Amino acid sequence: MWTHLHQLPTSILEQLCFIHDPRIPVEVRQYLGKWIEDRLRNAKTFANDPNTMYEVDASTFYYQLVQELQNVSANLSTEAKRLLDKTAVKFCDSNSSSLINLYINLVHYLQRKRLNTPSNDDSKVHIGQEINLMSILNGLEQLQTMVRRNQMDTDKLCKECGSLEWQMNELQRDWVQLDAIPNKEIADNVRIQLTKTRADQNNRIQLLNQSHKLLIDAFWAVIHKAEEVHKFIIENYLTQWKRNQLFGIEADISSPVPNVYNLNEIQTWFENISTIICNTKDQMFLFKNKALKEYTDQEGLSEAMPYVCHLFRAMLGNAFIVEKEPPQIIKINTRFTTKVRLLMTTTLITLKMGNPFVNVMIVSENEAQNINVDHILPAGEIENDCARLEYNATTNILVATFNLRLRNIKRGIMQKDRRVMDEKFALLFLCRIPMEDQVFTLLTFSLPVVVIVHGSQEELACATIIWDNVCAFTPRQSFEVPTLLPWNRLVKIIDNKFRSTAGGALTEDNLEFLYQKLFGRNQTYPVSDDQMITFFQFCKNRSMEHNHTFWEWVYAVLKLTREHLSGPWGDKRIIGFIHKAAIEKCLANCSPGTFLLRFTESVLGGISIACVHEGEDGQRQILHVQPFTSKDLARRSLADRILDLEELTHLYPNIPKREAFSCYTKNTNTTCRTTGYVPTAMRTVLKFPPPIEKVDVLESTQSSDGELAPSSSENIFTNLEMPVFEIETINLFSFEEN
Repeated sequence: MWTHLHQLPTSILEQLCFIHDPRIPVEVRQYLGKWIEDRLRNAKTFANDPNTMYEVDASTFYYQLVQELQNVSANLSTEAKRLLDKTAVKFCDSNSSSLINLYINLVHYLQRKRLNTPSNDDSKVHIGQEINLMSILNGLEQLQTMVRRNQMDTDKLCKECGSLEWQMNELQRDWVQLDAIPNKEIADNVRIQLTKTRADQNNRIQLLNQSHKLLIDAFWAVIHKAEEVHKFIIENYLTQWKRNQLFGIEADISSPVPNVYNLNEIQTWFENISTIICNTKDQMFLFKNKALKEYTDQEGLSEAMPYVCHLFRAMLGNAFIVEKEPPQIIKINTRFTTKVRLLMTTTLITLKMGNPFVNVMIVSENEAQNINVDHILPAGEIENDCARLEYNATTNILVATFNLRLRNIKRGIMQKDRRVMDEKFALLFLCRIPMEDQVFTLLTFSLPVVVIVHGSQEELACATIIWDNVCAFTPRQSFEVPTLLPWNRLVKIIDNKFRSTAGGALTEDNLEFLYQKLFGRNQTYPVSDDQMITFFQFCKNRSMEHNHTFWEWVYAVLKLTREHLSGPWGDKRIIGFIHKAAIEKCLANCSPGTFLLRFTESVLGGISIACVHEGEDGQRQILHVQPFTSKDLARRSLADRILDLEELTHLYPNIPKREAFSCYTKNTNTTCRTTGYVPTAMRTVLKFPPPIEKVDVLESTQSSDGELAPSSSENIFTNLEMPVFEIETINLFSFEEN
């Protein structure tokens, strides 16, 4: 466990020097690390982490830690005892605020590392995460060990260079004074002695040159290892965090799998590596200034120093990210927020670079693909396009927050077969940071966005964004998308849309319905990964039966669910994606009053109730209520309408309707006003048709959804909203047999 603590930021790790100091026996360090783990594994945590809530627990922990340090030091050698005693005194003398912050960081870290017993797929995910995490932790520990060793070797070589330089100066002076010795015999003896000294010096120079080469090799080893760990973090953690952000995946704190895809963890690793790189750069500069240039090979060092600066610049660029993405569909003159963050806070504070400005602009596809930081052509005008990177000492976060409004947009020349909503843009964030004698230019792009001027364009814009998101984390040039995509990858994005915006994910049955809706009922499911779909199939080809595209229908369902049905959809009260033939099978053996909810295929954004009805003659029928649209549900919710209808008793398979839907009803009780009028309330009723004689129910006809109706008659009944106290003559809409 004690090795895992090396993941903590350097500023915190320095306060626990007894964990990594090689002058303290390894078994003692292991014991103290295990002692800390045991004390803090089940420590209490508090919402929002107010420091005052931790004061008592932190005070108790440090009192016990000081006692333990003193007990352990009593049995150690003089130097190790002195180090532990010094640490104990330091804890006693430190101010309470810094100790509480250290305590909170330790508690949170150790509790993130605590593992529950996962099962099945969670176990596989957990094992993979643990392997990756240990690779990073071991890499950081190796780097810190290498840097400490290099520091000792650098100090030793610098000291040796200083000693040798002094000796060479003394020898040079003695040679000059040799001619002034009048006694030839004494002069000869001195000459012999000086020759031996020169030979010793030459041997020292050779040894120094060898040590110099070994040290340069050690510097290169640190550089390559840091580069390797940095690349591993980006590929396995930062990219996954961006993917989670794109798909709306948030950390589940109750999950047995620890969440390591968060920016605070990643920032800790970035800062550790940047500290290692800066220390290595300082060591090289120190050695360059102290080395005997005329006697040592400087070529290796002159190559390493520019490279380490290049690596630091690359790390700084990768640490500049969009923490909160702008909406991927931006409407002109509508405000939206976004946020960028720099994951190397400690470096900026150490180098005292202040709070640099960040500028934002919107650029076209072509401009983003061929960016030139010295000559950027914006594609539109943005209000409030500049903000400072502000440091929050409490959270150790360096962030710039924007509250933007896009005033106008300059569109490019439309190509053949492309619509306005097919054109993509991106927000470009640019920050120039002065550092020592140079300026670092950092830039990062948002995810692709589509600009609209009217809400009616949102549907097509959303299709463009979904198609792009499928390719977001595959090797490609910015904005480029293929004309063919695997169905399984595309439907995962649609599933994530439902999960993040409509309140619940799609089931396997839902996915099968969507696949067969697009490719035909006779298609088998599940689908192989090589099943492809074109962009035209997805959102441009219109169905001959219903005169709408696949995406138009899916989007209308998504919009209806998001705006009016997120509660029942998330709680699995709505089957939604089901064919009429499947409804017949589901309800065939159900008692009268049993019903289920289905998204209609013929009415965009409509949801219908299919129920079992028993007529006066005792015969059962499957009835389909006229679909409710967004306009209908804005007037009265679906749950209220279901509770209005006395003919409905149980949600399929056998859930009492009040149990299923009462929690989604809206309180519409009104108090009687003093105006003398009787208040009204809207209610949904079904009006059944008069008896029809000799209806041939055995003849199958084509339904409005393009399906063959079953042998029983399926009637569409209109739902009517009426004041509860009124009595009206209600004319029945046309009776259809499907």
